[in-house]
Amino acid sequence: MKQTTKVMIVVTLALFTDGLLYGLIIPLLPYSPAKLSEDWMYEILSASYALGVIISTPITGYLSDRIGRRYPMIMGVLIQAFAILIFSNTTHFSFLLVAKLAQGIAASTTWTSGLALITDHFTDKRAQMLGYALLGNTIGLVIGPLLGGFLFEKFNFQFPFIIAACFMLMDIFLRLNWIENIRSNITVSLKELYYLVKDKTVLVTSAIIFMGSWCWCVLEPLFPLYLKNDSLATSTQIGALFTISCLIYGISCPLIGYITDRFGSWKIMIFGLFLLSLTIPLLCLSKNLFKAGLALTLVNIAYGFALNPTLSELSTVADRRKVGAYATTYAIYNVSYSLGMFGSNLTNGLLAHFFSISTTFLLVGVALFLCIFIFLFSNASIRTVKDH
Repeated sequence: MKQTTKVMIVVTLALFTDGLLYGLIIPLLPYSPAKLSEDWMYEILSASYALGVIISTPITGYLSDRIGRRYPMIMGVLIQAFAILIFSNTTHFSFLLVAKLAQGIAASTTWTSGLALITDHFTDKRAQMLGYALLGNTIGLVIGPLLGGFLFEKFNFQFPFIIAACFMLMDIFLRLNWIENIRSNITVSLKELYYLVKDKTVLVTSAIIFMGSWCWCVLEPLFPLYLKNDSLATSTQIGALFTISCLIYGISCPLIGYITDRFGSWKIMIFGLFLLSLTIPLLCLSKNLFKAGLALTLVNIAYGFALNPTLSELSTVADRRKVGAYATTYAIYNVSYSLGMFGSNLTNGLLAHFFSISTTFLLVGVALFLCIFIFLFSNASIRTVKDH
């Protein structure tokens, strides 16, 4: 088997396992022996995950470029196993925070090193190959909550984690045996890192990632509430809507990657933002279950067009600057996305307090539309500088 094929299988399975374990925990948390009795506990757990990503990403990015992809990938799955062990046994909320923090660290390690591993092995069709890996993560996110809820109802609280451990054993085996121990020995100096982060293309791309993350994390908790308040869907139907739309997004990832390779990252990112600015307001115009599902599916696809090409765009910057530090570059993606999650936590309460859900969706769409002009102006200035 070709090494490129092995890399695709390992990384896709790694992202699948990451998504599976993240989703598996969602329906189990309310029944945790730690007894999460207050809403603020769930908010802090979510923030703890994002904090784990933000803190660890720069370190794991540097290590992956310095010592190679293999050891960080192995470290990531071991930290994930540690987190799952705590989730399945702890009776204290403080330990749940530690587990969620560890899960964020594990995710940042797997995503940063895994995506860099694909980028190392593919120069042609890079965006398309990244799309296949993202499909693995999406399938995991879809299956995780369904599997966790089903196994909990049929057996007990610990059994879903036992099944998760089986997937992790297969994941560990492939990471140990199919990732070559090639030392990258790429060191990005502080000066190079400064100029990389300062690069206008990186700044604009990071802003797009932040906006995409912020938009999704705003609508994710509010849209189910909108459907419930207007009696448009039951909890089961809401879960089905998100599952189906998320699955369609995952299936579209390789196609989005192909289109990105064909037409270029920048055009597709702007196109995706434009679609998002149009489709998010459609959510508040949904007056029946079918229209709600259609609107949510369009938002998911638009989200893919806006964010997926950013991975290819960041790797192109690394190539242009001849640093080859793909893991460090993808660390910028993880940090930008996590900051968007934090931003949504800050704004959700304010938006819900001052505006209705429908007005909030309209405002988000308008904000996105206005940002497009800022991004276009920034890109024009970047091209002017390059021409000179």
